[in-house]
Amino acid sequence: MQFGTLADFVLVEDGLYKGDLRRGGGGIPHGSGTLIYFTDDSKGRYNYSGDWRDGSRHGLGATAFRNGDLYRGRYSDGLENGRGKIFYSNGDTFEGAFYISIATKLMRHPVLKI
Repeated sequence: MQFGTLADFVLVEDGLYKGDLRRGGGGIPHGSGTLIYFTDDSKGRYNYSGDWRDGSRHGLGATAFRNGDLYRGRYSDGLENGRGKIFYSNGDTFEGAFYISIATKLMRHPVLKI
């Protein structure tokens, strides 16, 4: 993955961001972009690439973690929320539904056809 030069990024609250910004919003990520988190990120995240809404991860995206894990899927208001898949650094994977960043087993409902 190639990120460009430092001049391509803007400083935001959690790290360095490259991508679309909200018009007239003072540098708030909004649209599509990549955030490289500061090394002291409390959740151990390395970077996020994907959709943004008003400064939060929202829509489809992927987060790489410093331990080698990777999450790809849906986000809502900054949290993993909806369908997603985690690729663990040890080779294991989990695919299912996430609710406020908590993995849950996706249950199939015979009537709703989920």
